[in-house]
Amino acid sequence: MTTPSKSAIIPAVFFGVIGLVCLALGVNDYVHEEAWFAQAVQADGTVTTYDLHVRNDGKSEYCPRIEFTTQAGEPAATYGDICPSKPDKSQIGQPVTVYYDPNDPSDTRSKGWLGVEGTGLIFGLIGFVFFLVIGLIMFLVNRRAAAMRTRRSGAGGLNATLLEDAERYRANQRAAERERKKPDSK
Repeated sequence: MTTPSKSAIIPAVFFGVIGLVCLALGVNDYVHEEAWFAQAVQADGTVTTYDLHVRNDGKSEYCPRIEFTTQAGEPAATYGDICPSKPDKSQIGQPVTVYYDPNDPSDTRSKGWLGVEGTGLIFGLIGFVFFLVIGLIMFLVNRRAAAMRTRRSGAGGLNATLLEDAERYRANQRAAERERKKPDSK
């Protein structure tokens, strides 16, 4: 087995590092989200209406307006995370759990798969696996290409000095064989 060349290792390490960065960012996001949820207050809210929101790309969407009452008894409102292209009137009046910062009730988040909690970690894991697989594939492809070049050159993994020595040995063997086959001239 041959030692992998730098051309095989460098891309693999590069993509491995990108994967580790994705994972680190995902874990960091998850830790910050958990810290936020640890101090957040849970409230029961109600979807009251859908408000039109125009995105940066010019497309319109309707975000559910959720109204709730804070621990201090103050009314507050927020918008849901999922904003469809048409208002879903069947959701109006439905109860929704809201998490908010007690110091700033306008800072709200949703928990669970449809909320923000864990989303960064999930994307970090996906990025980690993706870039790790890309790096591994590049390593294997480069290693195989190097092995093919070695086989085509006939080196079989031997260096140039060993090849020269082997050729001299074969030449000496052929010369010795010719000497044995010569008839005696006595």
